[in-house]
Amino acid sequence: MTSANDVQDINELDEIIGEPEDSRAGFVPQGYVPPTKVNDISLDTVFSALHAGIADFKKAAFFSTFFGFTYFAAGLVLMVFAVVTESYALIFPLSAGFLLIGPVAAIGLYEISRRIETGERVEWNVLGAFKRHGITHVFLFGFTLAFMLIVWLIVARVIYALNFGYSPMNFAVLDLDSLMAELFTARGLVFLFVGNAFGAVLAGTVFSISVVGVPYLHDKPVDFMTAIMTSVHAVAKNPGPMLIWGLIVSGIVGLSAVFLFFPLIVTLPIIGHATWHLYRQTVVPNE
Repeated sequence: MTSANDVQDINELDEIIGEPEDSRAGFVPQGYVPPTKVNDISLDTVFSALHAGIADFKKAAFFSTFFGFTYFAAGLVLMVFAVVTESYALIFPLSAGFLLIGPVAAIGLYEISRRIETGERVEWNVLGAFKRHGITHVFLFGFTLAFMLIVWLIVARVIYALNFGYSPMNFAVLDLDSLMAELFTARGLVFLFVGNAFGAVLAGTVFSISVVGVPYLHDKPVDFMTAIMTSVHAVAKNPGPMLIWGLIVSGIVGLSAVFLFFPLIVTLPIIGHATWHLYRQTVVPNE
């Protein structure tokens, strides 16, 4: 049982130690940052971001087209390499998989949109945009996407080998009728179904972790895991609008593929700028 003397001793001890300025702060770790807020978005948000992306492309057409042409040229080099080495079975996986690293390659486009938004001048130093908050976490994100590209290429070769054997089919000497006849055989249909199914899962994963993750990583000094989890949260919270945006991007890229990806010189920058605006309307970063 506490006596009066005990209470007096406790009061004297409190006077010596002193009360904290804000007792509520005692339960919050130093340097704590509350979770980033993710907004609810609608289809109007998606189309608004696409419209803003087109507007940014018009305002900085020269720099935006430069990024689009560089990306297209790099993809063309890969296609030529596949043909020269007679790796015809890798042409489709390479053309589809190369787009997996597009989110990191578009950092310069995010920087252009950021500068237009803040009223800064768009100059050639946007080429070094990946160094804005240091390159460590950008490198880690890029390594993650590159790893997924490698996994996609390995799995694509395995699926091909299981259906057509280890001897590569020389697609270059096949006419269109022979090629279509081969693809619509049992093994051809299995190859198409399994390959596209795995590719869709992998593309969906990349989309989920990067759609707002890479713009967030560029916009604020966060680590790449925080950027990834924020992006996954944004997709999980807005599955409908994000699905539509993913289908729009896939449709634009697919249409570009019909013309040997040449339209990517224009369509890729528009997608990059629009992705920035989608991020800005979806994520509210902690300052």
